[in-house]
Amino acid sequence: MRMLWSFLALCGLAAAAETKVTTYPAPEGYPANARFKLSVAGQASHVHDAKASTEIKSHAWPYSNRFKVVGFSLFELDGTAEVKVEVLGAPPEHARILPTSLGIVPALEGSIITFRLERPVNAILELNRDPFEHLYLFATAPEKEPVDPRDPNVLYFGPGVHRPGAIQVERDGQTIYLAGGAVVKGDIRASGRKNLRIAGRGILTGDHHEPFVKINPIKLRGVEGLRIEDLLILDSSNAWNVRLEACRDVKIRGLRILAHEPTTDGVDPISCENVEIEGVFFRNYDDGVVCKAAEGKSCRNVAVRKSTFITDNGTSLKTGFGEMDAEQVSDIVFEDCDVIRPSGHAIKLSSGGRANVLNVRVENIRIEGFRMRIEGVREEGRQELIGLLSSPTYVYRNNFAPGTIRGIVLRNVAYVSSDPKVVTLLGLHGADAAGCVANVLFENVTFDGEPLHPGHPALVLNEHVHNLRFKAPDRDEQVARPRDADPPMPATPELPPLPPAEPVVNERGDILLEAECGEIERTMYRWADDPTASGKWYVGVKQGNTRGEPSDSTWATARYKIALANPGAYTLEGRMKGWGHPFWLRVDGGAWMPWGHEKELADWAWQPARDPESGRPLVFEWAAGEHTLVVSLRHIKAPLDQLRLVKVEK
Repeated sequence: MRMLWSFLALCGLAAAAETKVTTYPAPEGYPANARFKLSVAGQASHVHDAKASTEIKSHAWPYSNRFKVVGFSLFELDGTAEVKVEVLGAPPEHARILPTSLGIVPALEGSIITFRLERPVNAILELNRDPFEHLYLFATAPEKEPVDPRDPNVLYFGPGVHRPGAIQVERDGQTIYLAGGAVVKGDIRASGRKNLRIAGRGILTGDHHEPFVKINPIKLRGVEGLRIEDLLILDSSNAWNVRLEACRDVKIRGLRILAHEPTTDGVDPISCENVEIEGVFFRNYDDGVVCKAAEGKSCRNVAVRKSTFITDNGTSLKTGFGEMDAEQVSDIVFEDCDVIRPSGHAIKLSSGGRANVLNVRVENIRIEGFRMRIEGVREEGRQELIGLLSSPTYVYRNNFAPGTIRGIVLRNVAYVSSDPKVVTLLGLHGADAAGCVANVLFENVTFDGEPLHPGHPALVLNEHVHNLRFKAPDRDEQVARPRDADPPMPATPELPPLPPAEPVVNERGDILLEAECGEIERTMYRWADDPTASGKWYVGVKQGNTRGEPSDSTWATARYKIALANPGAYTLEGRMKGWGHPFWLRVDGGAWMPWGHEKELADWAWQPARDPESGRPLVFEWAAGEHTLVVSLRHIKAPLDQLRLVKVEK
């Protein structure tokens, strides 16, 4: 009997040790990377090309970043596997696996690199300590919830290249699935839906868009119950990759993003609640995960865990800076993450508006190396790595007091430098006595192994920072800038309610629309700080954005749908002010036309849409049914309050 049990035990061990690897076919038009060849447990795995930005400064828009090509491979791993990488071209002198916390040490012999994967991971093979000699290995566990392509609630994209364009989710409970080997040239949109799933081992790409067009690969508003799992977003088009507005109960697992163009944030939860982000890998030009608040709706309960970030010109883990127009961004957790060579802040907790940043825990964060950038350098060779910042009020918000930063814990945060000549800083900067930084605990925060303490040369404070505590092993707790009482919270003014979204029709048949009640896209924002505007609300863009030509005018838009019961002729007017030539206008999908006024307007005034040649007001002959107006900003200093369609009597 003992021999029988021994035999069964050996069989069980053999079964447990069996490895299963699933690789995916290379779609047509996606050739193999010229630098790396990869095999996992003896199976070849296609290495795709991706682009990594070489820029470490921001440029005026429109601008396309210079880049270098890196490689990545997607495969499924069940068990442990030997990995073999053949380096094509010049043999490397050095190879390592990042992040170091994975504990994987490769062997290098000539042009062959070998190592072992014990479990599914997101790993970086780096050659010669060069941030652009990278191969990303995205090993995913077997699927627990495989989908049925025939399910009517599943929009299924199998292996190959697909060009669906805009994918609009029209019903609750839908799954959008990208199978391994699929490349989907499209963008996903949903508003007000419930229980959505976006998943699969395929690639969602923005490489089909024209240059300088700002389009989010995934944009969801008011979605409750959302899962995003395992897919990879590639070459997004100058916009935040995953834009979540007022969403609740969100789980993002295993998402990968490789994006090199400007403003390509990873995930931006704006006014969201109950968001879990885990096991993601982002190499993108701009910020990694940014918690924001807008339109008077706070952002609460967001957690980012077990993830890896490379941000070529941004911050990996962040609150703010702009889009902070609500009471608070609170109860945020950044935990057990690796930040590789940040070129800006690795961690930044900031408010550039009226929102208070409260109760944030940053724990078990490992920061490896640093890329020196040009902007933001305080002194020669000194760059801010971690920042807590409450700034004077952001543009257009000059009648709101700045928010405060308080109730912050940084625990077990370690920075290991790659260049001892670069002295990194930890900066705490309050805007004023009300918008201060207060009640911050630093516990076992180290710079190259040295614990942070009140007199550490990396610590930079201004006068509006209070109640700092420092803890480290084998050291007594130290306190800096103590105050007897907690500084009072600044008053947070309430935003006025949005006006009704439905158009108002008078007895003549004229139609009045509030500009802020349209479908707001991309970098267009609603503002509520002008008492001379209707209901104090209007739309506009924040300072810093610029305009391209009309063909690029999808970058900041407001869309309005008008249902006409009867046919009729109308002129179109807008209540606007500011600089001249402020808008582009598009009617029912036609050509873009300029709309505005010749000179700067100090006060709100109605301006008709005019014929560019004759200067006369345009008359639109509309049939009964739905019509669409799209307004795009030409200039950053051009607000729009209302639109009015005036019926023309024949």
